[in-house]
Amino acid sequence: MQRLASLQRRAEHLTPDSPRIIQQTLEQLEFAIQQLRAAQEELETRRGELAAVRQALEVERKKYWEFFDAAPDAYLVTTGDGEILEANRAAAELLNISQRFLIGKNFTVFVCTERTRLQAQAKRLAEAGGSSDWVFSLRPRERAPFDVACRVLSSESAERTLRWMLRRIPAEESRSQERAYVE
Repeated sequence: MQRLASLQRRAEHLTPDSPRIIQQTLEQLEFAIQQLRAAQEELETRRGELAAVRQALEVERKKYWEFFDAAPDAYLVTTGDGEILEANRAAAELLNISQRFLIGKNFTVFVCTERTRLQAQAKRLAEAGGSSDWVFSLRPRERAPFDVACRVLSSESAERTLRWMLRRIPAEESRSQERAYVE
């Protein structure tokens, strides 16, 4: 831009060497156009690479979602406060509610007793990290309550989400199972 401005100033005062100034201007413009074309080609190459990476990520995401969704045990991903972010089919069946209606609900609405305690412990686990095994009573929508064994894992990402793996405990086993909560 500076060279072009300099050539324009010189061209304003037409002199006997004006054809030389015009030739230099054309050469400068040709050089600038070549640089722009090279930059455009580089951008198109990068755009193609990004599209390929995005496609590969989408394929991987779909593969892992299908694996997550088809798992035989109930899996949930929640915030530290218990808001459900993801739920697989088994979780929807366990809680007797459609997957799409689970998203955004607070998981603790399905907890029968000691809801506040469980919510506080889940929040602490999300903040501190690690994992814990719990047993508590769950009340699915429009069904009788039952006990579940649960392993809760805190993610190490900045969002600090919790991964819940839930398994219904058969009634005869449930009576002998001791309730376990993080203290």
